[in-house]
Amino acid sequence: PVTGLLESINFHVGDAVRILEVLGTIQEPILEEIFEENTDNDSNIIADDNKFIFSKLRDIDKYMTSIDSNIFITKDYHPKIKDEEYGDIDEYDITVLAERNLTDLNDKEKCIYRNMLLLHSLNFINDIRLHEFEFGLAYNDGKNGGPTSWTLPKDVEPDKLFFPRSLTHTLGDALSSISSVQKEYIDYPISKILSSIFLSGISWLSLDDILKSAVFDTEQTDFSLFVGNISDDQSPLHYNGEMGLITIAPPGSGKTQCNVLPALSHYRGAVIALDIKGECFINTAEWRRDNVGPVIYFSPTTPDTSARYNPLAFVSENSDNVWEDSRFLAELLIVPQNVKEPGWEAQGQHLLTLLIAFVVLTKPIEQRHMVAILDLVAGIELDELLEAVGAAETPFPSPMRRAAVKFHKMQQSAPKQFEGVLSGASQHLTVWEGSGVERVTSGCDWEPEQFRSSPPLSLYLCIPPNAIETYAPLLRVIIAQHVRHLMREEPSRDAPPILFMLDELPRLGRMEPIREALEVGRSYGIKLWMFAQYLGQLREVYGQQVADGMVNITGIQIYMNPGNDIAHQLSKDLGYKESILDGKRYPLAEASELTGPEFADDQIVFSSSHRPARVRKVFFHATNKT
Repeated sequence: PVTGLLESINFHVGDAVRILEVLGTIQEPILEEIFEENTDNDSNIIADDNKFIFSKLRDIDKYMTSIDSNIFITKDYHPKIKDEEYGDIDEYDITVLAERNLTDLNDKEKCIYRNMLLLHSLNFINDIRLHEFEFGLAYNDGKNGGPTSWTLPKDVEPDKLFFPRSLTHTLGDALSSISSVQKEYIDYPISKILSSIFLSGISWLSLDDILKSAVFDTEQTDFSLFVGNISDDQSPLHYNGEMGLITIAPPGSGKTQCNVLPALSHYRGAVIALDIKGECFINTAEWRRDNVGPVIYFSPTTPDTSARYNPLAFVSENSDNVWEDSRFLAELLIVPQNVKEPGWEAQGQHLLTLLIAFVVLTKPIEQRHMVAILDLVAGIELDELLEAVGAAETPFPSPMRRAAVKFHKMQQSAPKQFEGVLSGASQHLTVWEGSGVERVTSGCDWEPEQFRSSPPLSLYLCIPPNAIETYAPLLRVIIAQHVRHLMREEPSRDAPPILFMLDELPRLGRMEPIREALEVGRSYGIKLWMFAQYLGQLREVYGQQVADGMVNITGIQIYMNPGNDIAHQLSKDLGYKESILDGKRYPLAEASELTGPEFADDQIVFSSSHRPARVRKVFFHATNKT
């Protein structure tokens, strides 16, 4: 009848039991039977429900961190005493009160109590078991309790007639209860959660941390970036910070699905995306066109459908700026690769700077194309250029004149050296000689300044994976020029940042504007999200010191499916927890765990001033099914 009553009303079992206890209609054996029946129902589901378990933990933590929280509990004893005069055995009553503030508990007691409250809230232990534990914990071997009322014969001391369990035994029994649940549900989240409560020190980012954070949130905004779901309770994690981001993830780990596509399908500001395979354009361009603004498709491998971009159009004609702008473009076109003899490529950069400046200052706008540069590098009218610009009464800026005189002398006195410089420069310009590239650089269908306009632009730089290195100089020029132009003037403080999604960034080669944008880009409304397959890939391009600095300066660093080397470093960076029970130190995550199946669907996220986050991958196609 009691079980039927509980099933027919919508009470929490513990509440119902307390009601029935007050009514005096239920005894301890029946109570235990009811709880045993209740914990058998759906216990596997509860043990496997991370979100539910952590919601209970948050409620428990609120209670335990309150300075007003006390354990206030009574226990009745019924000693039997033989009447010496008449030989009768009578039963008497003693009520013992125990009260202890939670701030008085030591770390071990707090952890055990927290676990017992969790087990009780999940119905793994019943009210009677929790009551017994709380009484022993609060009584504290008599330091925090004693008899408050009793009915006893005269001259009988109540203190000698009740025998509460010692605190040591109370804690030991609780650990046995916790251990039995851990063993029974060893393959379920509840087992690891119970173990983690006994560890102090570093821990994973929690929902409470997110709610207190200035850069993280659980709610999507127009300009936030979705990272994934917090693994403990599946709360969404969105990044709102001003600093850039970097994802280190090997091929096939899901960085496009879990980072790139969600960002492009929700971010309502201007975007410049390096789109490997064209997957981003296919999946998000329509949404951005309908919800954000105009979409530009640039693809040097499909010139018939591609928009056009002419790098020379953004070199200033002003005599005070033309040399610097030309040198900037030349450094993007020729990225030194010969470590042993960098002088040849440096000479090539210097010569190319002269040629660019000359074309910009002497050609009408409709003829300022890379074709004109290629002609000069091939020797067409190069002699005339060197003589004209190097003349004493030249109208050209003095840096151009000095460069022309230098190379004219080299041409006369060391022709083989001069030919070597030309040959080296020519090798770096090979990509510009194709007819497809000539077509997509024959004019300009947009300008960098338009990304500050409204409605915001979205630019997709699409390239097949096997063509990245081939077209790297062209892509490098476009990205770097946009960064440099957008950093010439600070936007209004309320302007949304322009988001650069730079997949496979190291494969484009070194770009100083990227480093600059990481350092000061937030002042100019620029946010970079960089992607690399492994950290060494970035170090090979920028050098270890610069590359590590670029990673450290980002607002968040995301790692997916790390290899053995990086996993060992990540394990150290994550930090350690110390067992409150035995004092031993344990890594928050072992390197073997980071490389194994346990973390295969997770991202490890670091952010300054925050605890590390274990973030579950959320795949775009799984949440955007048509």
